[in-house]
Amino acid sequence: MTWDLFAYKTVELAIALLVAVLSLFLAIKVFDKLTKGIDEWAELKRGNMAVAIVLSAIIIAVAIMVTLLFSA
Repeated sequence: MTWDLFAYKTVELAIALLVAVLSLFLAIKVFDKLTKGIDEWAELKRGNMAVAIVLSAIIIAVAIMVTLLFSA
């Protein structure tokens, strides 16, 4: 592997990680705005498994979408 390819792949990885983190942050913020009557973080601290499952499903769905975006 040449250094050019290594540098290109490193930049590509950094961009993919940045997009993934921003996408997950945005998705959680949007979900938080859509559910105004529920404080998800307080529910998680109290051990509410239903909220934990819903939030983890959102995280997995967004991660799959970002993966599909960068695998093409």
